[in-house]
Amino acid sequence: MERFAECFERSARRWEIVVYPAMFAFVLLAGYGFYLIYSLTTDIHIMAQRFDPQMGANMHEMAQSISELSSSIDNMAKDMRTMTVAMEEMNVKMDDLRPMREHIAAMDASMRAMTVAMDQMRVVAGSVGYQIGRPMSMFNSFLP
Repeated sequence: MERFAECFERSARRWEIVVYPAMFAFVLLAGYGFYLIYSLTTDIHIMAQRFDPQMGANMHEMAQSISELSSSIDNMAKDMRTMTVAMEEMNVKMDDLRPMREHIAAMDASMRAMTVAMDQMRVVAGSVGYQIGRPMSMFNSFLP
């Protein structure tokens, strides 16, 4: 039993050699970490005060503006949904206009044919005027 107690004491001393310095290092590092975080928050506070002294009031106004922007975007989304429904209805109505579109295409073809015929009539009338104009000019010189 005495030997067990001696072994236990030696083992405990070995652990004391490792654990106590590790605990001291941990406490030292934790304190330094706290100091770094405190220093960082102080520096950020100073920087924010130099950047905009009224940052608290401005943040409130900015939050209100963002809220108004959000409601405006919601209204715009509603309007877009309404417009989508209207466009779908228009698409259905445009399908109903297909026969009318076909009639307009037929009218376009008829107008082209009439234009060609009118052009041919213009050419013929011009040639008739030329063929009659020369002999008539000769007869006009005989008549008083």
